[in-house]
Amino acid sequence: MRRNFLSRASVQSDVYARLVLVVFIGATSGARLYLSPVAQPELLAAYEAHNQGRSSEAEKLIEKAWERVRVAGPGAREFAADVQQIAQFHLNLGHDLEAEALYKKALDAALRQGEKSDVYQNILSGLGQFYMQQQREVRAQGVFERLAALQTASGTQDLWPLRSTLSSLANIYEQAAKYAEAETIFRRLAEMGDIASCAFFYQRRGRAADAERLLQQAMADAEQAPGSNNSELVSRLVDWIGFLRGERRYPEAEEQQKRLVALSEAPSQQGIPNGFRYQVQQLSEMYLEAGDFSQANQVTERELSRIADLNGVQDPAYRQGLFHYATLQSGEKNYAAAEKTLQQYLALAEQSGEASDSEVETGLWKLAEVHDATGEQQKAQEDREKALTRQRMREGPNTQQEVEQAAQEAVEALNNLKVDLARDRIARALALVDSSSGQAVCFQAYTLTRLFAPLHGVQRTEEAQQLAERLASLADRSSCAEMTQPVYSGARIRIEFDKAAERWTDAERLLRRELQRVIAAEGADSPGLGNTLEEIASVALSEGNFRSAEELKLQRLSIEETAHGPDHPVLIPVIASLASFYDAAQQWDRAEPMWQRAVALSDKSHNPTDPDRAWPHSQFADSLVNRNELERAREQYNEALEIFQQHPECAAAAEEIRAKSRSVEERIRASAIAPSPEPWRQTALR
Repeated sequence: MRRNFLSRASVQSDVYARLVLVVFIGATSGARLYLSPVAQPELLAAYEAHNQGRSSEAEKLIEKAWERVRVAGPGAREFAADVQQIAQFHLNLGHDLEAEALYKKALDAALRQGEKSDVYQNILSGLGQFYMQQQREVRAQGVFERLAALQTASGTQDLWPLRSTLSSLANIYEQAAKYAEAETIFRRLAEMGDIASCAFFYQRRGRAADAERLLQQAMADAEQAPGSNNSELVSRLVDWIGFLRGERRYPEAEEQQKRLVALSEAPSQQGIPNGFRYQVQQLSEMYLEAGDFSQANQVTERELSRIADLNGVQDPAYRQGLFHYATLQSGEKNYAAAEKTLQQYLALAEQSGEASDSEVETGLWKLAEVHDATGEQQKAQEDREKALTRQRMREGPNTQQEVEQAAQEAVEALNNLKVDLARDRIARALALVDSSSGQAVCFQAYTLTRLFAPLHGVQRTEEAQQLAERLASLADRSSCAEMTQPVYSGARIRIEFDKAAERWTDAERLLRRELQRVIAAEGADSPGLGNTLEEIASVALSEGNFRSAEELKLQRLSIEETAHGPDHPVLIPVIASLASFYDAAQQWDRAEPMWQRAVALSDKSHNPTDPDRAWPHSQFADSLVNRNELERAREQYNEALEIFQQHPECAAAAEEIRAKSRSVEERIRASAIAPSPEPWRQTALR
């Protein structure tokens, strides 16, 4: 859970971007928020002080802001808004514990107004959203359950806050695989008018018939009362089409999408048909999704002809349609046609006096993607250079983008053993970073860490170390030190070098120091520790320290269980990672229960035909093959294959599992000796 302030915007726009985020949090939670004259002077000054590297001054200002809010008291209309704004400031600094403490102080103060008061409920909603941001679903669930009970008891006529709370609660239940509780809430939402949420919950759970029943009833109601300009009917049609696409009922979805297109041409929708219609775009993408390239192209070509006949090919909508057409053609892997369409798009954009430079740049970047796909790297490079040149002329130098480009070229040169060319590109990138100022330096310095591994790979480790020290010195400037995102620190750059150079002891020492920093900011039970713990475990394993790596992985699992609950689907990859760790250590007796738990949790959490359910079965099968338990491996592979075969987009995965399954079958047939019972239980942890 680490955050950083935006560095390439002005201080003022940065501040208002963050205030908008706070208002968004309140709006989505049902809170009634206002921009406050009470705390804003200090809050704005605090953001400015922080962005200019005056952190101690910023902290004093934010303390002063809270004091002003506290004195004004919960009776002030803006109290809840101010609390959320100040809490968000702490979050942006990575001070999660301080943000949580602030919410609890504010709740205590608001309690004087009563639990049924708007101010108390708004702050409680903010606390729930805070826990969601922290990925502490167990705590968030408790907060939203309490809030829903209070809002229900208040009997207010305004149902929006309650609907918002129930929606958050239903999503928490579903994510935690508490499907009975989730269904109860979703059905309640449907009774309050949010039919689509309930229907799509049923669809996600494999209950297509229940979803269809709800959506058809909603469609019937909308037919009777289509709303102003058919707004209600259009909304229900969009839901119905989404359901049909999800069920791959493309012919029915096509008919409904055509109806949606027809509604856009109705007299009540005057003006809409003049542009490239979104409904037509959706129809063409639906055909592409169904693999019907011919229909996708025909629909788009007809719409382009309509616009050309109506307003001529110089209409911006015609260019928009061409760009969409090129995207379709790329999706079909018809790169020759996509290139031709993009050339037409660029020619029309150049000819038009109304076309923006950014429009041309977008076309050039897309053309570069097409040339990359066809292996025409030189043409792709020329396309990108043209786009960058235009961007420089329009906006001035974009140092970050140019540093990224130089770094990419250096990596490609090293991969092709062109060391001198790589040195030239690295020198160019460093010159750009040196010329930058403020927090932009931090982003740019970290961009160049991607060069460590390829330099080490061509036996230029000393040059990589020199580069690392120079980048770390840049990242250790005060502007970077003020950032809460440790990925942009000098320590992080040194960690990346140590890992690339396989200096595991040094990497682990720096990572453990980083872990202590995160604990101090977020608490010892924060899910934000997970990635750092996993990274230290990986380094420890590289050192051959299996015991230490195991302890770290178990610590991460414990933290995730506390934050999300023991049966939350988010645990599946964590448990699978621990099982794979035991596999690598040949600790089969420890791997077995972990794989069993991961598979069981996945089966419980996903629909029977969900591709996400197949992966744990496949991974478990790989583990069983390594143990020579071929019969059990075959069962797991077959389970995964049965799921993947139902999804055309998973054809490559299905073929991979099919090949593994065939290999297992051959080994079973070739073996005349039955495997000994569970020989792996005799191993012991090193």
